[in-house]
Amino acid sequence: MGKLGWAGMRYTVLALLLGGLVISNGLTQEAVPAGESAGPVAEPAAGKDSGKVILTAGTDSVTEGDFEFVMHTLSPQIQQSLSSQGRRPLGEEYAMMLLLSQQAVTHKLDSTEDFRRRMAWQRMQWLAEAEVENIQNQTKISPEEINAYYAAAPEKFEEAQIRQVVVRKKRDGAPQGTPGLPAQEAKARAEAIRAALAGGKDFKAVAGEFEKPNEVLVGTDPRTIRRGLLPAELDTAVFQLKDGELSQPLENEQAFILIQKLGSRRLELKDVEKEIGDVLLRQKVQTSLADLRKQASVWMDEEFFAPPAPANSSAAPQGVTSKSNQ
Repeated sequence: MGKLGWAGMRYTVLALLLGGLVISNGLTQEAVPAGESAGPVAEPAAGKDSGKVILTAGTDSVTEGDFEFVMHTLSPQIQQSLSSQGRRPLGEEYAMMLLLSQQAVTHKLDSTEDFRRRMAWQRMQWLAEAEVENIQNQTKISPEEINAYYAAAPEKFEEAQIRQVVVRKKRDGAPQGTPGLPAQEAKARAEAIRAALAGGKDFKAVAGEFEKPNEVLVGTDPRTIRRGLLPAELDTAVFQLKDGELSQPLENEQAFILIQKLGSRRLELKDVEKEIGDVLLRQKVQTSLADLRKQASVWMDEEFFAPPAPANSSAAPQGVTSKSNQ
């Protein structure tokens, strides 16, 4: 569990259980030490409930199958912790949740209109999620579809190895201490670095001469990027470069950027089959949802769902008289 043990997480876990038995990504990432794997997520066991009662709290009993189902709704990290530390911490939280729910029924909190609406909304969400999963499971992607997608847009699967230099700039009138250089100075620095690189200096020598925290960053180690993952103007500039070529200073709102393209290649179909399959699956599911929407009878009150009026709409334009005043 890293720095957060079960004692420290006790009431946090209870709150999360009450919120739907789902541990948020932010908490679970924090709960696992960096570099450690949480391990695979086990699939919920179906139809294997022995009926054995393993916990009672007040008037409620919990079977082994009930408990295993709850276990499988938790994050991989929490499951891993329970595997190493035992199930009792979760059992304690489960018991407390049962006792609180019984108390809520005693106080007739389940009879309020607010509770009824919340239950109906939650049920609707679960059913909608289940139907989307059902659509996904019924949607098939053929090898021919994957091949056709790859052949139709091969440029999507290009990647390049680059080095880059970033010279940060700051806006005119920025407060003292704001990271970066004034625009003209930043441009001049980028041009000086480009001249040094074009003159034969390698990136390590340039880094030693020009790099400065919060102003100039020289990436001496190559990195690989895929087409389409950079902002459009940078993406176009990078993939138009020839192998080994160094760009002119490229400007955006935050910086001047120099890019040297070391090499490029096109990923083979076998390397991107799953990626393409996922894209096609999402497209088909979206199409199914759009078809469902078109085929259904849906009416919305246009007045109620009208876009917000402009902030200054209360002041009628001069020369225009409302009908109520005519």
